[in-house]
Amino acid sequence: MKNEHWPPGTRIFRQIRLYHYLVRHKEGYRGPAELKHFLSADTRMIQRDLKDIRDAGLLKLKYNKKEKNYIHGGEASFTQKAIKPRRREHLLRLRRLCTLMTCLEGPDLEELDSYETALHDYECSLQDSKEDPEAFPPDEIEDPPKLPDFPDIKAQYETLFPGLSLRTLQRDFQTLSKAGYTITYRPEYKAYVIKDLIEDEFDDPWAVS
Repeated sequence: MKNEHWPPGTRIFRQIRLYHYLVRHKEGYRGPAELKHFLSADTRMIQRDLKDIRDAGLLKLKYNKKEKNYIHGGEASFTQKAIKPRRREHLLRLRRLCTLMTCLEGPDLEELDSYETALHDYECSLQDSKEDPEAFPPDEIEDPPKLPDFPDIKAQYETLFPGLSLRTLQRDFQTLSKAGYTITYRPEYKAYVIKDLIEDEFDDPWAVS
């Protein structure tokens, strides 16, 4: 199944997804055939993407011909080679975006889902009591559910990348969201919520049934 909810052929989105996939499966990097299937990209494009990921200082992989697999190739570091300003800007942006995926901490989604379900039930009970207090006595309504904790994602961003503007933060969050790693501001909570959807629609032919 192709990942139709993100812009195909767009380098930054593709590389974000590739990095996410490699980190998620770091206990067993697999070969080009799987990555081609996941990204709907050809081998040469994936090789270029892996080079950008390496040059950005994110991951350093090497290809094992015998196993037809990628393996860990040592510590990665940002390239020290002379590169054009536009490429350096891209690598720095890629490094920042991928760092955000691995470092940002959002609220517990299961806890948030349970809270919203409980809140809905509580509000329905209030409405029932208002319309028919004899059948639904107000003093029998349970206390409202407790709001879960919301880690300050904006503060985390500012700690990781001090000095960057709010506009850059917003653009970074928009880019990650378009790639499938959604960071959404929820005004009712005055907080950001993270949902990792990158692999949800991936039909994995190597999955164990």
